[in-house]
Amino acid sequence: MHASRKFDWEGFRWLDARQHIFNFAVPIRDLLAKGEFRRGGIVGSVELTGCVQRHNSPWFYGPYGYLLSHPEPEAFRAFPGRLGFFEIPAQPVLESMTGVAQR
Repeated sequence: MHASRKFDWEGFRWLDARQHIFNFAVPIRDLLAKGEFRRGGIVGSVELTGCVQRHNSPWFYGPYGYLLSHPEPEAFRAFPGRLGFFEIPAQPVLESMTGVAQR
């Protein structure tokens, strides 16, 4: 999973207005105040398990939605994003592409 370099204020306001639906462990405004939204890099991984045209999830707003499972958070790694799906290279290659040593 890649976090965009640009902060999505429209998406933030959408989530903030619907916190009661998603039952976040921490209020989303608190995360923003703490600066906990890392941007411009890899933040985790998921398994893509399907694509649907209908779903009862509050996250679904169609016409298509991906089904994701097995989320795994990872330590933040700076990495330039792209549109769509893309491969993440092995660690040494990643460091040479970004100029940043990953820890």
